[in-house]
Amino acid sequence: MKHTTKQISFVIILSLILAITGCKKDSSNPSSPQSGSGLVGTWILTNITAVTTTGTLSLTADQANEHITITLNSDETFLSTTVDASGTTKDGGTYSFDSSNITLKSNSGDSLIWNYTLNGSDLLVKSTITVATLGTIPVTLDFKKQ
Repeated sequence: MKHTTKQISFVIILSLILAITGCKKDSSNPSSPQSGSGLVGTWILTNITAVTTTGTLSLTADQANEHITITLNSDETFLSTTVDASGTTKDGGTYSFDSSNITLKSNSGDSLIWNYTLNGSDLLVKSTITVATLGTIPVTLDFKKQ
């Protein structure tokens, strides 16, 4: 079980890195509500939860060695910093949102669409990752507003 947990942890970390830095291009552009949003601010990844056929694995950002900070500005621009075993990666661009999705468009032209739930200072992002030995598994990224 310990070996399996380490494998899943490694795969989650690798998948998160790829999801943040290797996003696909997207031609859709969800409209942004004109009113203010609780999304504006600085968000720090605190927890990663994966559901596998063998159970649920929950890791803190420290346990996963995956530290992500995203700042969503009121002018619909964003800055992100990821610090992990491979170093520090910074990105920026624009974002838009609706009631259930945030679309991040990097200055490089890449896009990432996150399904989210906002509850006060908690931002839960739902996604999936593909693990060779487990298939596609759901993950939830828990960000806290600073």
